[in-house]
Amino acid sequence: MKKNQVAVTFDIEWAPDEVLGDLFTILSRYSFPVTLFATHKSASLEEMSRVYEIGLHPNFNPFFQNAFHSSPRAILHELKSWYPDAVGVRCHSRTVSALLIDQFISVGLRYDANQICPYQEGLRPYNYLGFCRFTDFWQDDVHALYQRPFILSDIPVESEGMKIFNFHPVHIYLNTESPERYEAARAHYQEPQKLIEFRNTQTKGTRDLLIELLDYLKDRRMQPHALRDLACQFISAERPHAMLSDD
Repeated sequence: MKKNQVAVTFDIEWAPDEVLGDLFTILSRYSFPVTLFATHKSASLEEMSRVYEIGLHPNFNPFFQNAFHSSPRAILHELKSWYPDAVGVRCHSRTVSALLIDQFISVGLRYDANQICPYQEGLRPYNYLGFCRFTDFWQDDVHALYQRPFILSDIPVESEGMKIFNFHPVHIYLNTESPERYEAARAHYQEPQKLIEFRNTQTKGTRDLLIELLDYLKDRRMQPHALRDLACQFISAERPHAMLSDD
């Protein structure tokens, strides 16, 4: 398995279909596989599942607030019923534990991407009892929290190691460059026509960086990968008889 592979991923975060459509318009300019982590049932996502990998993005946060009368297994089963081909998961807020990994495996998932080490070189997946675990390299809202400029030259893209980039459709739509912009727009999350009024047009933001990254990959003939494919490559290399198949 190559050491410097790249993946571009998106946490859907209940984005309305118009916001998703804006993302898909950008992606349609490139012939790249990406991974979309779904929070909800969406006609747009179901249509895009013919083109892109769909993973699961469950929200377990209410369990920590005593606000759920459900179970992690029930949440996972509901998401899996909407996206039955999903084999990957990244939880909302990156919630994970050994018990949750057991739940992931029990519903047929084969990898997770619940860890992040921003800008860290030398990242690679690891094998957890035949379950592939990824560590993300970059995320849009984390970059904003670090108060770093949204330009590719600020990110060590040439450093050694696997690089999983993670974006959110709402931050692409807003061209978010700071936590304050998102908080100002947040009340209108499900109102795309109102949300657009908060779009950053003054400085480089998430939207600009996504396009710069995709152009960079295209210009250098660097083919990014869906996480499902990287997980399959890794597990099959680690254990030749433990490939990620549907068998």
